Amino acid sequence: MPGLVRAHRRARRLVRKGRWEEAVTLFERVTTSRPAHAVARHGLANAYRHLGRMDEALAAYDALLSLVSRDDRAEVQAERGEVLAILQQFDAAREAFQEWADGEPKSAQARVRVGDTLVMLGRREEGEAKFREALRIDPSHSAAHFALGNLSFDMGRYSRSELDYRKAVASAPDFAEAWYCMALAQYRGLKRDAAVDSCREAVRSDPDCLTYRMLLGKCLLELGRLPEAVEAYTQAAELAPDDWRPLAGVAAAYYEMDDHAQAVRILLRCVRMGADDPMVYYYLGVIYN
Repeated sequence: MPGLVRAHRRARRLVRKGRWEEAVTLFERVTTSRPAHAVARHGLANAYRHLGRMDEALAAYDALLSLVSRDDRAEVQAERGEVLAILQQFDAAREAFQEWADGEPKSAQARVRVGDTLVMLGRREEGEAKFREALRIDPSHSAAHFALGNLSFDMGRYSRSELDYRKAVASAPDFAEAWYCMALAQYRGLKRDAAVDSCREAVRSDPDCLTYRMLLGKCLLELGRLPEAVEAYTQAAELAPDDWRPLAGVAAAYYEMDDHAQAVRILLRCVRMGADDPMVYYYLGVIYN
């Protein structure tokens, strides 16, 4: 018994240090010897989840449910629901999140996750109702506003989605994905200048995301703000040196600036990198002809 206590304590210290593989070994040792050890079982489930071993995590959470009290089930179901969602078992995830919501009546996030799974199941109206229920609990809940924005965007209601995304970033100014989605809504709504501003906020919030920088370059290019487009695409190329797409954007900007020699040099580099976009060859053909 003392050896198991030490193993459990060491496993928890390893978790705090992010040494998940070693922690799993110790948690497995404890739960094998004491299958009803709920705390160790919970630690094992979380460790599996952090390591991406989702099937094993789900099995550990399933075992844990029979060990915890009714008051503790909501927390376990919240974590279990996330694993089920990753495994794309959305109906089971919805049930887990609903039990979380039932156990925590004041949790807006629980309602959002129920809504997310309903949307994934194609039950959009029910999902929207859950998002609005979340906002009645917490009117500034950024994830709920973001989810409503996504619903409006998918329906082509870009002005409506822009408003929802704006509410999301008002509550969470560093919500990079919400800034990006707002930029997309503005782009689709032909608000290119506004899209540039939103893209810059997305890049500020997450400077390592290539997707955000690519949309920024595209908006600047279409607005004719060519030096800025060159800068945006160049920064994207520095972020992803093995990706030809940012370089193609740089070449397109130089082409529009009538610097055809520079455009050709970069386009040929794209070809050597395996570019498969017909536009690369279109630009080369136009220049050579």
